[in-house]
Amino acid sequence: MTKEKMLTGRKVKLLGIMSGTSLDGIDIALVEMEENNFQEYELKAFYSFPMPEGLGKKILKASSPETGDVSLICELNFALGHLYAECVRTLLEKEGLKPEEIDLIGCHGQTIYHLPRHEVPSTLQIGEAGVLTEKTGITTISNFRSRDIAAGGEGAPIVPFVDHLLFGGSGKNIVLQNIGGIGNFTYLPASGDLERVIATDTGPGNMMIDTAVKILTEGRDTFDSDGKRAAKGRVNQDLLQEMMTHPFLQRNVPKSTGREDFGQPLVEKHLDRSRELGLGDDDFLATLTAFTARSIAQTCRKFVLERDLMVDEFIVSGGGSFNPTLMAMLQRELGEIPCRSYQELGHNSEAKEAVAMAILAYCSFEKVANNVPGATGAKSRVIMGDITPGRVWP
Repeated sequence: MTKEKMLTGRKVKLLGIMSGTSLDGIDIALVEMEENNFQEYELKAFYSFPMPEGLGKKILKASSPETGDVSLICELNFALGHLYAECVRTLLEKEGLKPEEIDLIGCHGQTIYHLPRHEVPSTLQIGEAGVLTEKTGITTISNFRSRDIAAGGEGAPIVPFVDHLLFGGSGKNIVLQNIGGIGNFTYLPASGDLERVIATDTGPGNMMIDTAVKILTEGRDTFDSDGKRAAKGRVNQDLLQEMMTHPFLQRNVPKSTGREDFGQPLVEKHLDRSRELGLGDDDFLATLTAFTARSIAQTCRKFVLERDLMVDEFIVSGGGSFNPTLMAMLQRELGEIPCRSYQELGHNSEAKEAVAMAILAYCSFEKVANNVPGATGAKSRVIMGDITPGRVWP
């Protein structure tokens, strides 16, 4: 692949790789776009590869200041690069494609720590792009968040620019809410004006629910399938109110979060409190699920509705959109605002973030600024992403 080939070809083929905070797998989307048309895409294939259990445990260990160490982080950075490359080769084999037919890979990497408000703002995503490129031969664009942080932003969320490209200017005021490990939303005004886009992390998505299930089942289950256990439980309003006092939820936008705020220590703290209150396990899961729903709705009210901005549609993507208990709770919290899933619009909900990585990479390659200062607080529009050239590079 050469840059000249990419600029003169009518179609470009892109791979987007996403492994999120839930650590449940590695998502890869095969996307095809017309050259220099960033607003339309065709999802040709989507694969979700399971995260090896041992590797996932090591990532969790590395993500904690108490258990992580530099040698482990160093090892995992390269181990993930090899794993990403293996997944890419598997996808290409299944799709009957050769590496040279792929123009770019956009790889988010695995976030192990995110400190945008520390004395030296920083973030760290591992999954060595040099290994991925060397093993596949395909040019890789990675490390998207760091440039936005260098420009004074939070480095998150980074999907809003893609939301704007694909859904902006529809004539409707839309909230696009993703519920992965962490929740985040993008508000798109009907006008399509990028400067009026609002986006932020909303707090926990599936992370706390999944962690609780793992603790309660001693690792036999990793998530609450279809929200069935939460549906059997009763929400404890006292515990829910305690959860809603979390400092992150009181902060103004822009803001971002991760496992540092809503990881296992917080789940264990609330689990201890639930047992003090005499709650059953399903009651605890119901309350955690309500916490995700309420934190999302509160963020929407605080930063959209209380600014007298209209919301015509509230569209949910990510793993949480497949949890009917969570979706029902969210609809109750939103009241009259219609809450729909990304799937209902004909899009693959699970593939959304992987698709976004592919499109962000293409923007980077074509020198298109791809952050949203209104979402991250950056002082300026910047081109996010580091380029690791593939086999052939002009």
